[in-house]
Formats: sequence, structure tokens, C-alpha cells
Amino acid sequence: MFNGKEISWKHIKGVYEHSVQHATAKATKLTKRHIYLTSWSKMQVDLAEHILSKEVEDALASIEELKEISEETRNFIKYSRKYRQIMHSRISFRLLEDPRIKTLKEIRDWFICGDNQKTGPKEWISVQCQFDLILSINGFVEMLEFILKKYPSAMVQPSRISQDMLEGFFGTIRELGGDSSTQTLKSYGHAVNKYKVTALVSSEVNSINYGKADNNGTGISTLTRSFAM
Repeated sequence: MFNGKEISWKHIKGVYEHSVQHATAKATKLTKRHIYLTSWSKMQVDLAEHILSKEVEDALASIEELKEISEETRNFIKYSRKYRQIMHSRISFRLLEDPRIKTLKEIRDWFICGDNQKTGPKEWISVQCQFDLILSINGFVEMLEFILKKYPSAMVQPSRISQDMLEGFFGTIRELGGDSSTQTLKSYGHAVNKYKVTALVSSEVNSINYGKADNNGTGISTLTRSFAM
């Protein structure tokens, strides 16, 4: 519940059922796969993107039997979508007056307010998810304030500060090590140096994790022997 109104999966299901029953219903990408989830499909990001889309939000507002009761479900979809759009954007932050910073704070405050109103653990997102969301927003905003105040001409691209890139980097390091087992400090240092060499000898790196990037994007400009273990 949020401000006395339900945030419910049944509202999403209602959009799907309405689209099945009415050929002229507002178009969404919802299918049975989105509604009847399995343990495996719950981990599929594309399904979550379709559910938390502007199309589903608009459909909830347009369906007569849902628009009055789904206000906070629509807000949940809106704020979740905006969070992902901002944090995965390739449009750089250049100024502390960027309106997206205000939007991030609004998202944070909305989720904090929702958490304060819950009367049971199942009435809101998990404690871990709530913590990670608030931490990521606070950390990102504070980082922007630090960088843009100290370096006024700097640019910060949100998509390059994504956990996906960090996971991709460690995946690449493991691949360079020849297996997927946990590496020792010595083997990790060797793999990182190997990665540095690869970045420096090539003007462009085509990577399944990062797409296309030049060597300057790695932040590596020199090689030193001191890092080798």
C-alpha cells in the first residue's frame, strides 16, 4: 500500500487480460511470459523492461476499471523506469543543475516513503533491493557533486558507471586467465597486465561486454612493472 492505494501485480495482469479481450486495446509488449513467471524467467531483464514500460503505465491509466485503483502501481512503474533510464544513459552529466539529479532524488524519496508506510515485509520491495536502490542513488549523486565541483569541465556518463561494466571487466579478466575459477592475487595481477597490453596495442577494442571503445576509455595510458606479481 502507498498513500492508502495498492501497488499490485494484479493491475499488470489486468492490462494483459484487457489486451487479450479487446483487439483495439492500447498496445503493449505483454504476453503470457510476462505474467506467468517461472524461477528462470524472473531473472530475464527484457521481461522486466517490458513490464516497467511507458506503454504499460499509459495502458493502466486508460483502462476504465484500472485507472482509479492503479495510481501507485503506475508511479512504481514510472519511477523504476526513470531510474533505469538515467543510470543506463549515455548522455553525460556536465552540471549540478542537470534536472536528472532532481529526478533521482525524487525517485529515492518516493521509495523511502513507500518503505516507511509498509506494515509487513511482503508489502514492499525486499530490504536488500531497497537498500541497494537508495545506496546507488545517494552514491551516484554524491560522486557527481564531488567530481563536478572539483573538475567543472568534467563529464560523467552514467552508463559507464554501471555494475554491468564491472562484471564485464571481471569476466574478461577470468577469460584471460583461461578458466572461470576464482583467481589468486598473482594470477589476477598477471591477467590485468595482459588486459593493459591488449588495450594499449590496439587503437580500438571490440568487446562482447563493452561494445566498441578506444583504449583511452580504459583509463590506462602507461604500463609499469610494479603492478606485476
